[in-house]
Amino acid sequence: MIHAEGSFSDDQLAQKINGFVGVKHDNDKIDLSFLEFEMMENICRVFEYGQHIYSRDNWKSLPDGTERFKKAALRHILKSNTELLDSESQLPHVYHVIVSLLMSEWHRKE
Repeated sequence: MIHAEGSFSDDQLAQKINGFVGVKHDNDKIDLSFLEFEMMENICRVFEYGQHIYSRDNWKSLPDGTERFKKAALRHILKSNTELLDSESQLPHVYHVIVSLLMSEWHRKE
């Protein structure tokens, strides 16, 4: 029984809620669940390590950054064949590779 215009009884409201299929327009949104939180944390830890050694965003001012960061990525790839962690940062080489490629791409687009 409807009590007032636009309002419903408890039973009618329960029927509407239970029979209702929700809608969320997120089909065109990027699915960030492909990256695990631990992966994102480790990427940020590499950036923080660089900030500690140099300064925040110092890498953006590096001349010829596109090529230099590609070379850094390759060095970390080679090192990852013989050791898991970078000897200086104590972070996995794979995350140094990712960060180096991200920085290289940033320079390429600039």
